[in-house]
Amino acid sequence: MSFLARGTFKGIQMPQSIIATGGPCAAFIPMGVTMLRDGPRPSRRALLWLVAVIGLLLLGNPYGPWG
Repeated sequence: MSFLARGTFKGIQMPQSIIATGGPCAAFIPMGVTMLRDGPRPSRRALLWLVAVIGLLLLGNPYGPWG
């Protein structure tokens, strides 16, 4: 991640940031798929929490501040 520029500098172009961020993301995709396949299934309680959090985020989005 030292390749990724911190802040705005003259001469730093957008493709450099995309490559520097996208490289590690693409490298970790196989590991994430393996972990999801080999790991235990989430419990019913975990799924209910997930639904509750997503529901609150969707409900709060239109009423949140715009800035």
